[in-house]
Amino acid sequence: MKDTLEPEKSSPRSKKPALPRKITLSYLENAGKFYLEKFPASVAHFRQVMGRKIRKSCLAHPDQPEAECLKHLETVITRFIEAGLLNDTALSHGLLYSFSQRGWSQRKIRMRLQQKGLPADLIDMAVAEAPPQQLSDLESAAVLIRRKRLGPYATRTDRPDKWMASLGRAGFDYETARRALALSQDEIEDLISGRMRA
Repeated sequence: MKDTLEPEKSSPRSKKPALPRKITLSYLENAGKFYLEKFPASVAHFRQVMGRKIRKSCLAHPDQPEAECLKHLETVITRFIEAGLLNDTALSHGLLYSFSQRGWSQRKIRMRLQQKGLPADLIDMAVAEAPPQQLSDLESAAVLIRRKRLGPYATRTDRPDKWMASLGRAGFDYETARRALALSQDEIEDLISGRMRA
């Protein structure tokens, strides 16, 4: 048995959180590119995320003026828009198509696009310019029914009230949910594949 005491190992929890870096134009550009590689964002959402990073840095470094840092952010946003890294129009179209393919209602899609910081007029334009392959609410409801195994796909005891509630939470109105749940499996498959039109 050793008679010397070993130094205590530091616990990972005892480490202090890293101090936020000081804000520079190049740092904001690099941090912004890194963020957009992981999370496509609207201009408003990007400004919000990077603004939080700036405020945190300014609290840790009182010597740097927040107003100057925010000017750097606006410069980065302008550069990113010009380079196509921030494009609200393309983002609204892409998210509209993606969410529709998941079986979301138009109402739920609009709410999510607003949460992403996209302006209402841009959302309206994206909906109006949706390509022909964009799913209608009835088709989206059919996708959700198949994906969640509701209605004719259900393997458990019939619970129409729960199926209606599930479609309601997805943003579908009562009539659309009722029509979708009345479809057979074959009708749903035809509707989704585009061979049948509502």
